Amino acid sequence: MKLAILFPGIGYNNDKPLLYYSGKLFKSHEFEVVKIEYSNLPSDVFSNKDSFNKCLDLVYEQTCNQLKKIDFASLNGDDDLIFFVGKSIGTVAAARYAKENNLTVGQIILTPLKQTIDYLEDGCNLVFHGDDDRWADSDEINMLCAMKHIETFTIPDANHSLEVGDIGEDIDNLNEIISLIENYISDYE
Repeated sequence: MKLAILFPGIGYNNDKPLLYYSGKLFKSHEFEVVKIEYSNLPSDVFSNKDSFNKCLDLVYEQTCNQLKKIDFASLNGDDDLIFFVGKSIGTVAAARYAKENNLTVGQIILTPLKQTIDYLEDGCNLVFHGDDDRWADSDEINMLCAMKHIETFTIPDANHSLEVGDIGEDIDNLNEIISLIENYISDYE
């Protein structure tokens, strides 16, 4: 079986460009695509540390509830491929879920939070982030990823949505990101 699971961010759902086109890409490679959805999250997550921690717990709890229906233990054959594609707070849930459930998955990390890197295993991950991301320090992300031998792509002047504010450049960057993800998938097929 070939399975890709999308883990959205708080304000960045599965219909936004990075996750939408990632999902389409996996479907074109004949993956079953599962989309995690989050609801009833605190609104002041990035301005209040307690709310942020509560949100991390809620997102993880909702992730676990939605993934109960998947029998990961049966997906360990040579032909089975599993990828987690996370965005922002969804990257924390994806990485934590894989680690706590001892899953071997390809992780595609779109704009990680610092906490994400704590859960990632060495290597076997692909990280994209912007160097103008107000929710995650680019130098810190690069340093933490380097310590774990994680391939990292930094988009110059990009914010937490990996956008720079110029539509043409944003589309070019999106195309490059999707191409790199496709190469990553192809390495495992």
